[in-house]
Amino acid sequence: MKFIYTFEVDVNDEKVKVFFAKPSNSDIEDGEYIYAQKFNKLLNDGFMSRAMMSKKFDDIGGLFSEKRNQDVSEDLLKLIESKRTIEFFEGAEDLTEDQEVDLKRAKEVYIAVEKDILEKDMQLHQMYSQSADAKAEEHMIKHYILNGAFFYEKIKKGDQLEEQVFPIFEGSNSNEKQAQLDLLLEDPEEDDSSLTKKKKKLARESLVTFQRVAALWYQGLCHDQESTEEAFEKFYQDEVEEDENEAEEAEEDKPSPPKKKAAKKETKNKKD
Repeated sequence: MKFIYTFEVDVNDEKVKVFFAKPSNSDIEDGEYIYAQKFNKLLNDGFMSRAMMSKKFDDIGGLFSEKRNQDVSEDLLKLIESKRTIEFFEGAEDLTEDQEVDLKRAKEVYIAVEKDILEKDMQLHQMYSQSADAKAEEHMIKHYILNGAFFYEKIKKGDQLEEQVFPIFEGSNSNEKQAQLDLLLEDPEEDDSSLTKKKKKLARESLVTFQRVAALWYQGLCHDQESTEEAFEKFYQDEVEEDENEAEEAEEDKPSPPKKKAAKKETKNKKD
């Protein structure tokens, strides 16, 4: 089993290591089948495909205006030119002052243009978010998560603790794993077992990260720990910082545990 991304989740003041496993060939085949099945069903239910939505946008004025296409072409040209400059000067020794200025400017242009292209891509993604393609892809991504989300648990064997891997969503088929997901997203109950409570916390705290990793992997943007971290920084930096800030605020808002009252010591007066 190959791990694409490993991270930690705080469960009751305990750090639990979870990871997303690379989908197997059979998982990919099942995912493609789920996509096709859901896509056809959504079309029959009245959802439009991306192609149908694009045609409709064109009919009412055009999604890709001439100016927009020109802006995109200029952005791509700037990206290529700045990348060439960076590759030419990066790592070279004894750069002149002018060359260092050119390298710095090229890096700034590359970052700015890349961000602009990503923002345009996100706008398109949002516009097509209700398409049959996007909805079918959501089901496929969920399939990869249900089969690829695992966590480490320390099991006592003899006198030693041995770390073993367990699936977060148990089940022999998709329906059983979907039922597990539904169960773990419910509020904790008093009669839940300690393991169920733990997995509910794991599912709630890790699901967004699993969705991001699975989507990045599916789009070919990551394949291991390093490439995933790079993709996170590039595509989800603002969201990650926002999540971290919310977690810190929630931690600060927690009521402090009551202080134990110091036991009163009885003192006896010593008689002279």
